[in-house]
This record gives sequence, C-alpha cells and structure tokens, in this order.
Amino acid sequence: MEKADAIGEIKRITAEVDPDLEMSTIAYLSGKRVGSPALLFENINGHPGRKALYNMLGNSVNRVASPSGKPRERARTNS
Repeated sequence: MEKADAIGEIKRITAEVDPDLEMSTIAYLSGKRVGSPALLFENINGHPGRKALYNMLGNSVNRVASPSGKPRERARTNS
C-alpha cells in the first residue's frame, strides 16, 4: 500500500461514509474510470478507528505492476 500511495494511486476519503450503500456506490462509480485510484475510507460510520481499502487493483496497470518493481513506463497493456 505504501508504494501505491507514493505514486499517487490511493485516494483518501476522510468524510464520514455509510458502510452499507455509500462506500460501495462511491467505489463502483470511481472504478468505472480507467486508471481510477484505490479508495481508502478513513471515517466509516459506526466503525470508529477502522479503515477500508476498495479497488486495490481496479483499473490501474501501475498498481498491478508496482509490486513487481517494474517502472511505470514499462507497465503497459497490449491494447
């Protein structure tokens, strides 16, 4: 997660969100965009001190390639 955060691939959501419908709706809408960031929800209603990471791989070739140590410019698809 530190590598993804360092390359700007994690969006921190600090506003209070409802865990039942709101978090999944935000993640779904965000995930429809190619290259969308992973979402780290940091203020979950009814779960103080808990965090949740959504779309950790999602639509980002950079996040998938990052653990392999390959440079971002080499992490490309064939399409």
